[in-house]
Amino acid sequence: MTAPRKLIVLAISLTLIVIGTWLDYRKRTTDTPFVKLGEVSKVELLIRTKKVALTKAGTHWQLESFDEKPTVDRRVNENLINHLLDIIKVVNDQTQSPLNPNDAQEYGMKEPLLAVTLGWEKPTVGSEVVIFGNRNLSGKQIFAYFPKRPLLAELPVVSVALLENKQALDVRDRRITTFEPDDVEDLQASGRCGSFKLSRDGDRWTTSSGSALEANAAESWLATLLGTQYDGIEDKPSATPSEDLNPVCNIALAGRHARKESIEIFKTRGTLWAKNSILPALYHLPQGIMSALITPYSKPAHE
Repeated sequence: MTAPRKLIVLAISLTLIVIGTWLDYRKRTTDTPFVKLGEVSKVELLIRTKKVALTKAGTHWQLESFDEKPTVDRRVNENLINHLLDIIKVVNDQTQSPLNPNDAQEYGMKEPLLAVTLGWEKPTVGSEVVIFGNRNLSGKQIFAYFPKRPLLAELPVVSVALLENKQALDVRDRRITTFEPDDVEDLQASGRCGSFKLSRDGDRWTTSSGSALEANAAESWLATLLGTQYDGIEDKPSATPSEDLNPVCNIALAGRHARKESIEIFKTRGTLWAKNSILPALYHLPQGIMSALITPYSKPAHE
């Protein structure tokens, strides 16, 4: 073999080695999913310019900061967060990038629907970023991008439907009570939402006079009460109502193991607010909420 041919063969061999090494690196960096999601201990969300930081305490998530401010009500909408992590796992389990990651900016990553940063307790693990962009042309899938891997994929819109049209406030547990319907054993109300007492008796509900109530109607009303969500929050330590408040309604809840809490609904500056005896913040209530809270078993007191 002549010298020029030897040089050509050597050059080709070196080129193949370099390409093979690069492909092997790409394959390893793309094929290897990041740390198991069950080990994630920190989540930071960017939703429509607002940042929300969460940490895991045991098996539950709690708020660290909201819009870059510390929080006193640290309750989280855990169903939403767990759903989000399940969606990320679907992308994470893919072994190849279905789309060219270099095209990510064309799919809505500059102004994303949602950006998620995942962190782990071990500092050596680092973090992972996931960005959700636009829908595709068919409208049936949405783009998800892992810039660090890199990986760009499409997900069925149905899997992220819960995330669309969400505001940062939706990451919070927006209920004004910590009770679930099955937790309640006794309930006593006074004021404009009615003056009455309900007690659970097995599968029945009874009034203070001992008369039985239609179970489905009672459970439905109780679910409405406990599912009431605030649309604004005064998230400060030891938040207290202003001096010009006008008490509207008071509801006392009691459950098993001597569990108790009370909810005071009051009007100030023309709007309704709620204060829970065991929660540290004040909660602004949406208009029209009183009609849903008035029990069908007792006429409300006159204003």
